[in-house]
Amino acid sequence: MHSLLRSATLIAWALWFGGIMGLFLSVQILFHQTERSVFLASAPRLFIAFERYQLFLAAAAVLSAFIRRLIFPLPRLTALCILFSLATIGAVIEPTLITPRIEALRIQGATHTPEFLRLHGLSMCVYMTVAILLFIAGIAQSIAPTKLVPDSPVC
Repeated sequence: MHSLLRSATLIAWALWFGGIMGLFLSVQILFHQTERSVFLASAPRLFIAFERYQLFLAAAAVLSAFIRRLIFPLPRLTALCILFSLATIGAVIEPTLITPRIEALRIQGATHTPEFLRLHGLSMCVYMTVAILLFIAGIAQSIAPTKLVPDSPVC
């Protein structure tokens, strides 16, 4: 049981962290290596698609880590639950509070206004915070013990 939960947590984390790193890389490549019109048409769609994907993975990561924590109340698993929960807050803030306002301004053609720039900066901070929390969660998982109880059949 523990191996299954550990695998589920690790897969959810890997897809989430890999996805956010892939998003960062893709947007940078679009920004630096394509025409501005291609970037302006593509980047918002990438972010919106990732936000939906991220919510699913956040739920899977939090749920699997929480179940592991319930079964094995270890400090490292508590830390992992906290890290995933904090990252999930960021994953929820983006599509509910930031992206709709950025998209409205983008559609209005107001991408050079102080409000757009402020929201864009806030969005970058939220994404970077989520990425850092996920990076730390990856470290926490790698140092978490693989065998929780000596000679236990659940490990």
